[in-house]
Amino acid sequence: MKKKVNSNNDVYALKPEKPKLNYSDYFQAYIKDLRIRSGDVQTPNTFLEFIYLLGRDYLPVGVIEKIIAEAEWRTYEKDVRAVGYTNGWLAQYAGDVYNRLLTLHNQRLKNIETKEQKDDSMPEL
Repeated sequence: MKKKVNSNNDVYALKPEKPKLNYSDYFQAYIKDLRIRSGDVQTPNTFLEFIYLLGRDYLPVGVIEKIIAEAEWRTYEKDVRAVGYTNGWLAQYAGDVYNRLLTLHNQRLKNIETKEQKDDSMPEL
């Protein structure tokens, strides 16, 4: 702690200086704290990632929940076994997105398996 002497030779302590953080350091600390408080979830699941990104960046979570509720209602209440679509192009696009997400998901699982095999092949020290 710094001390200061005035003209009467009285010695008194100054308040300690706070370290100055730049925005990047502050933001990194904020993100770390947020992850600790909210739970740092890590998963290879691309379907979860897709819904997470959708809710984080593009749609209110309430809209996503309304869509899920409609699909649940059709399945459980109306006992729908197959859905008919009036816009074939949109249905084909939805199928394409589903297939791409499934392919990404399978690739991530393969990446994990490959990494585990590499880790197992490493000699122990």
